[in-house]
Amino acid sequence: MDHTAVNQHYLHVRANGSVNVLPLVLDLTNRSPAIGWANEERASLEGRACFDCVTALAMIRHLAISNNLILEKVAEYFSRLGKHLIIEFVPKTDSQVKKLLLNREDFLENHTESGFESVFARYFELIEKEPITSSARLLHLYGTKKTNQAKYVHD
Repeated sequence: MDHTAVNQHYLHVRANGSVNVLPLVLDLTNRSPAIGWANEERASLEGRACFDCVTALAMIRHLAISNNLILEKVAEYFSRLGKHLIIEFVPKTDSQVKKLLLNREDFLENHTESGFESVFARYFELIEKEPITSSARLLHLYGTKKTNQAKYVHD
């Protein structure tokens, strides 16, 4: 939901002219459905999904912690959107996660690096993992499993 960050990224990519990017700002917990005559004028996000790569930075923190979504559902959903996923794992030791859990019960008993990777391994193949400098966060580059890739071919 950070319009400024999305816009800055888009302007940076456009200035370099190296990558096609579709900047989207939306609430994944309350997505727009297909709309218009017979729901065919404008497709839902899933109806448009055939992305080469989806980038989901700080998403786990917001989806799993702020919105109480289980990682299994998050991983399955992202596997339907594109061929690759760049996603950030933010551990419970992170200052932002600690703030989110400050006034609520810690229900994240399996919120660990291995637990995260185990869930995402059901839908993706891990290509690369890199630590983020000066933090305990990790970036993961995943590719969807071959069984999921057939759905990205459009007529």
